[in-house]
Amino acid sequence: QNAPAGSHSCTCNEGYEGDGNTCANIDECATNNGGCAHICTDTDGSFECSCRAGYALDDDNASCSTIYIGAEQSLPAAEAAAAEAADTVTTFFSTRSAYEVASHDLDVAITQLEDATTAHAEAQAKTFALTKEYEQATAYEATMKKAFDDATARANANDA
Repeated sequence: QNAPAGSHSCTCNEGYEGDGNTCANIDECATNNGGCAHICTDTDGSFECSCRAGYALDDDNASCSTIYIGAEQSLPAAEAAAAEAADTVTTFFSTRSAYEVASHDLDVAITQLEDATTAHAEAQAKTFALTKEYEQATAYEATMKKAFDDATARANANDA
């Protein structure tokens, strides 16, 4: 590309993207697992596909096929597959256990919130009742003050 005098524009190599000044690695594995059937490993400027135990990478460098081996070699492959399955089960139960703990914690928090809401409503009701009592007492006080003032005025009138 022809750039105006005094300016420049850069292009990035394959596997990188940029803004014309700097380039950064593209994580091909972040989209559709890089097209890999099993495992995608991002590398600098590229990526690589690989397969889980008991599988081999096909010629397309993305697909995986089951490895069929003789009886003498099947035990290690079976042990590897069993170990992988055990890891998957362990991960599942760890995740489930964490979920159960979080669920229990959420239930406790909801109960505490409900208790607080009930206490708040009770406090509001008590405040309302006390406000009514205060208003009644204030009205009674005003009535008594008026009666006192009237009695004082009558007494003063009788003395005069």
